[in-house]
Amino acid sequence: MERLKTEQPKGLTIAGIRKWGMLFLIIGLFGRIILMNRVLGLNTMSSDELLAAMNSGSNVMALVTIALVSQFVEVLAAPIFCLLLAEGMIHTASAPKYLARILGVAVISELPFNFAMYGKVLDLSTRNPVFGMVMAALLLYLYQLYGDRSLKNILLKAAFTIASVFWIGLLRIESGLAILLITVVFWVFRKKPNIRNLMAGIAAMVCSLLSIFFMMAPMSMMVLHFYNGEKGEENRLVSYLFYPAVLLILGLVGVVAF
Repeated sequence: MERLKTEQPKGLTIAGIRKWGMLFLIIGLFGRIILMNRVLGLNTMSSDELLAAMNSGSNVMALVTIALVSQFVEVLAAPIFCLLLAEGMIHTASAPKYLARILGVAVISELPFNFAMYGKVLDLSTRNPVFGMVMAALLLYLYQLYGDRSLKNILLKAAFTIASVFWIGLLRIESGLAILLITVVFWVFRKKPNIRNLMAGIAAMVCSLLSIFFMMAPMSMMVLHFYNGEKGEENRLVSYLFYPAVLLILGLVGVVAF
């Protein structure tokens, strides 16, 4: 009797895409937290001091180059997690609960983010990027609530979008505007994958006006091109706690080692 084989779908599942995003984040966060902040101390240097340090030796120049490249790698994770967010809002059984989980991650990540990036637990200068995902998820939830294409709903959605941009600026969320824009593009073109990836790539390139590092963000479409629409197997706890855990670990390594 022949054994029946279950054919696995080709391409990358949600779980597979998330792993790529995690890899990019690890590389980027290592470059920022360890190389830039601890080894080189760029977060405390002026531009003149940085130039003087770079001219002092080839080793410093090499480390600065690696640190900058790692930041370009880090932004590759942004479109990936924006797609995961949009897909999560589309397929979740309860949008409010999904939104609450993301908010929980943002709150949990804030202290490790401050510690890793600025060397102190409390810092009011910026909020961690997960708050940008919270704002994007909330906006998509409101889009769903007012989904009818009536003039009233169109005006309401426009008002919600403007309000989201305002609050991101007011809260000074790191990469918040980029996360909002790319996530909305993924959601708007969710039924047309090829156009979705093209438009998201263009949106990511537009974000380079906010930060030069986003010039590399469209490259992540090479990963998203292989998304097969399947969820895959993954541990929800690991998925949600990955970011604050990496921040905390790298922050502690930076303190102990340097």
